Amino acid sequence: MRRIAASRSEIQSWLVKRLAETLALSEEDVDVSIPFDRYGLDSRTAASLSAELEDWLERALPATLVWDYPTIASVADFLGAVDGSVSGVGRESCGEP
Repeated sequence: MRRIAASRSEIQSWLVKRLAETLALSEEDVDVSIPFDRYGLDSRTAASLSAELEDWLERALPATLVWDYPTIASVADFLGAVDGSVSGVGRESCGEP
């Protein structure tokens, strides 16, 4: 499976759009520095957001992503700095080509 090489900016924009859609907010109302839990995200919604991001990026992400990186900016910084895998947990290490 081909991985999408997304920049920090692209990841941040994607997260802003998805969070706004999920919470019925305008994108302008989403502040990338505010923790996800301050938006009222429960664990189910946070896990769903992580799974959608994983699908979009076409690579495995840690289940604890939004807890380890609790803001849009910190997730984007982390993933934008990673080339091809997340802390060694890429599709290759999961047995996928």
